[in-house]
Amino acid sequence: MEIGSHTWSHKNLKILSKKNVKKEISYARNAIKNVTGEYPTLLRPPYGNYNSIVSKNAKAPMIYWSVDTEDWKHRNVKYIKNYVINHAGDGQIILLHDIHPTSVNGFIKALPELRKKGYELVTVSELYKIKGKTMKNGIMYFGPNY
Repeated sequence: MEIGSHTWSHKNLKILSKKNVKKEISYARNAIKNVTGEYPTLLRPPYGNYNSIVSKNAKAPMIYWSVDTEDWKHRNVKYIKNYVINHAGDGQIILLHDIHPTSVNGFIKALPELRKKGYELVTVSELYKIKGKTMKNGIMYFGPNY
């Protein structure tokens, strides 16, 4: 397992002041540390929005995605299952939101087919290590193939 941060209150960091960007990131980092004993290893800025202020204050590599299921719009188990199966690929980072039961269930239903195709689920850091790539704090990553 790998714990990443998605900020404290899911605000668009790109439009916040430097002070508020720092607050969003540090509150979440500290809360995660208090619960898990470790700081998060990654940061996914809400909406994928970031700028130089966010990068300078991220304190972790920033992770985007290479496949957007738009699961927030298509809350349908069969749709999610098929989308994941049809768009999965070596090194892909697939965006899903676990707040939507249809996303979770669609992904679970896709797992047997993904395994049949030879896919293995790994953490983002494991993925980059497998691909022989090193991530740096404050840099946005879209997947090891990009």
